[in-house]
Amino acid sequence: MGQEQKALDLFNKILPVYRELGSRLGEANALNNMGRAYNMLGQKDKALETLNQALPIWRELGNSSGQASTLDNLGRTYSDMGRGTEALEYFNQALPLWREAGERGGEALTLTNIATNDSNLGEKQKALEFFNRALPVWREIGNRPGEANALNWMGRVYRDLGHNPLALEEYNQALNIWREVGSRGGEAPRRFASQA
Repeated sequence: MGQEQKALDLFNKILPVYRELGSRLGEANALNNMGRAYNMLGQKDKALETLNQALPIWRELGNSSGQASTLDNLGRTYSDMGRGTEALEYFNQALPLWREAGERGGEALTLTNIATNDSNLGEKQKALEFFNRALPVWREIGNRPGEANALNWMGRVYRDLGHNPLALEEYNQALNIWREVGSRGGEAPRRFASQA
């Protein structure tokens, strides 16, 4: 909801309580969420430090979805740092864990993150392949914002490749979904992009 600092403050209060109670699950969950918040606040080193504390706890617990979530967050952090090759290593570890856990939403998210990362690495065709793998999963689980986000990114890739009619098609599909779900924040950048 855009209140990462507030969330971080709460997790910093909750984390010692989980540790005092010996709740490894609560501790891992708090650390994972803290790492994501640090990344969104631009504190990349702190994000990596916190996520790397969560990962061994998830492994100790044998929690596949927790591991996958933390690996995906590590991948996103490295991708945001411009270290796409390292990011792919984490995304590729997360993907089979999501499948093992039966978490289709997590799978779609990681496929989208791989595609976005590939696009940033200049691997546009590879990015399109991963977006085309993610899109049916978003649709299958009925996650309209996930679908819209993937369509918007596909539009960017098509634009980068000089396929403007395809780009506009993807942007317009995304725009319609954002309007359908009532997301003004999602709609605004897409409206601008579709006019570009």
